[in-house]
Amino acid sequence: MKVVVINIGNGILKVVLTGSMDEVGVLEVESQFNEIMKLKMTKVIIDLKDVNFLNSRGIRALLFGAKLLREKGGKLVLVNLSAPIEETMKTAGVDAIVPIAPDLSAAIALVR
Repeated sequence: MKVVVINIGNGILKVVLTGSMDEVGVLEVESQFNEIMKLKMTKVIIDLKDVNFLNSRGIRALLFGAKLLREKGGKLVLVNLSAPIEETMKTAGVDAIVPIAPDLSAAIALVR
């Protein structure tokens, strides 16, 4: 798993994840992801365009990040999900907790 953090302005961070969010992938990024969630930035967009697999541990990591941000008045939005990953997230009910956007413009509007 690879994590790239981009400050896109107006207090919004875009976190681009690449690879598989399986047991190994989540372990590789969990500490980085938790550190990002602890920053003073409270608006975070997670770009999953290059994530090719997401298991329950990956979903848990995303939900935990959303919870951390919500506790400090922030918001997490997911963007660019592949069709299978989006279906998994909706089946699991994640979209009721964490907004899912089809593109970056929509994600920025949702995170504000």
